[in-house]
Amino acid sequence: MGVIIACLVFALVCFDSLIPSETTSVRHTDVIVVGATGDLAQKYLWGGFFHLFLKRVGEGHSFTIYAVGRSPPEHANPILDGILKEKTKCPLDMTVDHCIEMKNKFHKATSYSMLKTNEHYFEFCSAVHDRRRTSGRMDGEIIFYLSVPSSSYIAITQLINKHCRLHSGKIKVRIVLEKPFGNNKESAKMMDSALGEVFTEEEIYRVDHYLGKTIVREILTFRFLNRRIEDKLNKDDVQRVEIFMKETVGVKGRIDFFDQTGILRDVFQNHLTELLTLVAMDLPQNLSSPEDVKAYKLNLLRSVRPATRSSVLTGQYSDYLTEVKNELSDTTNSTFTPTFAVAMLHINSPRWEGIPFVLVGGKRLDERSSFIRIIFKQNRVCVSQCADSSGGCRTEQLVFQLGHGALKTPAILVSKSLGIPVWPSVLKEADFNHIDTVFGDTVSNLFIATPVSDPDAYAVLIEDILSGRKDRFVGSKHLSALWDIWSEVITQTDTRKPKIYEAGDEARILDFIITGSMMVFTDKIEQVVERDFEDDQRQTPTTFLGYKLVTNTAAYIVSMLAEDIAKKVQSTLNHSWNFHIAFSGGDSPKRLFHVLAQQFAHLPWKRIHVWQMDERCVPFTDFQSNFYHLQDLFLSFVPIPHENVHPMPVDINGKLCATRDSGRISYGESLKYHLPDLSFDYSVLGLGSDGHTASLFPNSPALSTDMKVVLTENTSDHFSRRMTLTFPVINNSKHISVLVTGKEKSNILKQLEESEGSVSDFPILGVNPAGGSLVWYIDGEALPEL
Repeated sequence: MGVIIACLVFALVCFDSLIPSETTSVRHTDVIVVGATGDLAQKYLWGGFFHLFLKRVGEGHSFTIYAVGRSPPEHANPILDGILKEKTKCPLDMTVDHCIEMKNKFHKATSYSMLKTNEHYFEFCSAVHDRRRTSGRMDGEIIFYLSVPSSSYIAITQLINKHCRLHSGKIKVRIVLEKPFGNNKESAKMMDSALGEVFTEEEIYRVDHYLGKTIVREILTFRFLNRRIEDKLNKDDVQRVEIFMKETVGVKGRIDFFDQTGILRDVFQNHLTELLTLVAMDLPQNLSSPEDVKAYKLNLLRSVRPATRSSVLTGQYSDYLTEVKNELSDTTNSTFTPTFAVAMLHINSPRWEGIPFVLVGGKRLDERSSFIRIIFKQNRVCVSQCADSSGGCRTEQLVFQLGHGALKTPAILVSKSLGIPVWPSVLKEADFNHIDTVFGDTVSNLFIATPVSDPDAYAVLIEDILSGRKDRFVGSKHLSALWDIWSEVITQTDTRKPKIYEAGDEARILDFIITGSMMVFTDKIEQVVERDFEDDQRQTPTTFLGYKLVTNTAAYIVSMLAEDIAKKVQSTLNHSWNFHIAFSGGDSPKRLFHVLAQQFAHLPWKRIHVWQMDERCVPFTDFQSNFYHLQDLFLSFVPIPHENVHPMPVDINGKLCATRDSGRISYGESLKYHLPDLSFDYSVLGLGSDGHTASLFPNSPALSTDMKVVLTENTSDHFSRRMTLTFPVINNSKHISVLVTGKEKSNILKQLEESEGSVSDFPILGVNPAGGSLVWYIDGEALPEL
């Protein structure tokens, strides 16, 4: 140990003689790259620090660069020498001689030290401090760039705080961290708390290198300069926003990291959501204020709805498990690790209500390309000189091509029908006549501009770190808001098997369709086919009791049911002013309420009336009340006018379903007033384990009555008294769906399929729409093996 420490001190003293003596008037920076020979440092960091060195040394700034790691010098130095020779590239306009000169200076300014133990940190930091004191360099910065696994952050930062702070002079300490910042919200919060005990938020720089990419840096400026386009970034003009990050490479050699992370943590929780923020946030009045920009970003993130399981699809390339077995001993959870994902997010704001933001990212795909594509609605109609105008005849789009793709370069593309754009000063209009089409449109129909220069993203961010500029870094509150969006759904996908695809996806099995609030792989779209009830030759159930059947997981069928309701709403309101929907009580519709409220904010709720099929005779504030759950899970989240909500009046003047009260009579009159034909546009029913539906129970007199609203009893239930609609109203609905989920319903479904029971035995058999449609939505656990 003594030999190592002696060599370390000797190296620092001798190394100091290579740097010209500086006076206190010259700003000096110590750069300490922790994990200096790792993958990230090799690919990006050394090139970024050389770029900084070239720019700032000519301005009189001085640097000392320390490469540190856990390997002994005799192992690390040859690797570091190779890295510095390969990764330090000079600008094209620099002469060969000048390039050689600057590379030699950079190499001489860089030395390696082993940092592994508490003693190593003490001796290293003492030597760094002594060198600063003897040279009179008591200002500037000490930048610690942690190019190590995030699991090491807390231990390393504690050692840095203990040994490496200078408590005199004006030297600022900056800690630079790489993603991932935790595995979920809880772990990120714990890490943030631990870091906050030793460093202030101002001293911490969390890197998302996408924020340093040239086009990404110009998104806000472009929006600010192009007010006509900016005014179209809203729910009335935008059809959807696509944010893609596709790579052709896999994760071989990075399995240890990726298998614990997966694609959602790797790029969705950070890169892709950051890009969403830049195109969706409101523009601050002072775009040059980093604090204002950060505040507006945070406001946007806090309005993004959390991702849900039904709005996320995952995949895994076919060779992944083989690569895992070659690199890891524990492959227990590897079958669940996604290497591809697509997610759809929505924003709770008047500006973006109902607009889907579709995020796609993956490895081993058909091309390398990352972009943001804003597709505008075709809601303009050409009236005059249409033959000479492209207005309304082509897809309008604005594309921020971050890199690669068909153009092979970063670019901004604007449909010419949007008008001549004003380009930021760092862009110039480019000619791509050698390409016919891009993003589904002809190149001739697009204005295209590319960067005048395209510095590496890390070079930009490293310079920001030196300058103390923080708007392109992830703050603590910002990080928490990101995890609010993704934490729960990532945890859910940790135990969800992804779809297997081949490299390049030549079979296009990753193609998907957007159906309102959910997405479905195209080869998994449920084909609902009618068949003859008497057909005994069926191999798979596509009908149940003679009516259409949709079956899959509970989440899937609920999403499909919600989508069907949304479609019926839109088609009905094309020719009618109002849409009337009725829900039965119980547990069945609770998940449906959540999906409708969270994923269908775009529906015209002000024109929708909500009715109850049945209700327990309890106060509305009682947890057993059906209306309590309707209000708590659904009505609280959608803007339905109070007068459009029709609860069953089970509590009148403090009396609950009194035989002589006017509750059922007034509900019947309300039905006749709003629906003269007594025909709901849509009715959602459930199924009890005894075959009842709504509150129509076996052997009940209500099964054969002509009254529209009745009081019933269920002797097997503590809350026996109910108010319910009857078959004359239910069967008059234009569309009826029966939602059945859970293994406990399998037995009654089997009885219904096999028996010839009567309506008195199984009231659900009385549901036979007079002229409307009926569809059964049954999940895989409930559906019996027939």
